Amino acid sequence: FRARGRNLRDIAVVGTNARARAFVDMVKSMPELGYRFIGYVDDRDDDAPPHDGLEILANYNQFEDFMRSNVLDEIVVFSPLRSQYDKIGRVVELAEAQGIIVRFGTNPFPLKIGRSVVEQVGNVTVSTVQ
Repeated sequence: FRARGRNLRDIAVVGTNARARAFVDMVKSMPELGYRFIGYVDDRDDDAPPHDGLEILANYNQFEDFMRSNVLDEIVVFSPLRSQYDKIGRVVELAEAQGIIVRFGTNPFPLKIGRSVVEQVGNVTVSTVQ
């Protein structure tokens, strides 16, 4: 059903690093997942043209207006949490208020043998490498 372009979920990706681009490439190559990639959210100069041909929707400051005037079902975050913590926190807060699902890319390290699994330990969500 979704592979034929019906009942698609519109997603935006926060960040434009290699992991973010690999995720977008995967989503575009697998229509059966049911996602329609709308574009990236990342900081840039307001007057600068999009870099590297990337589909930049908005920077962090513009994203609130974008969310209010466009349909968005999910946001996937790949931006570095340490350096962008406050900005990503604001995106999550805004998305939550609008009922938009937020997902986080959870493989911060290139694993050769292990795999990363998200688990619930008590009432805390953790990412485990095993």
